[in-house]
Amino acid sequence: ADLLKLEKEHNWGQLDILKLDIEGSEYAIFEEWAHPWARQVTVEFHDMLNWHDSGFYDRLEKRLGEWYTPVCHHRSEDVPGGNHYDSLFVLKDLVNIE
Repeated sequence: ADLLKLEKEHNWGQLDILKLDIEGSEYAIFEEWAHPWARQVTVEFHDMLNWHDSGFYDRLEKRLGEWYTPVCHHRSEDVPGGNHYDSLFVLKDLVNIE
């Protein structure tokens, strides 16, 4: 099921935390990201799967940048066969970075 469908079925409102570690399916989730579903989003991007195009991260930053501040985007190179990124996005009104 997709997030929009789950949200409608369960009427969850805004979540405190949404953690995504879904082995490459995170790319499809973020392409469909419609509004700030959670106050904080932590996601493991599986770069080694190559299921996205080279402009994905730029589009993601622009889309999520409407609502979120990227607090961390750390590349891990210790994954056999490729890399992954551990990322944390927090709603802008909750972050005071100067």
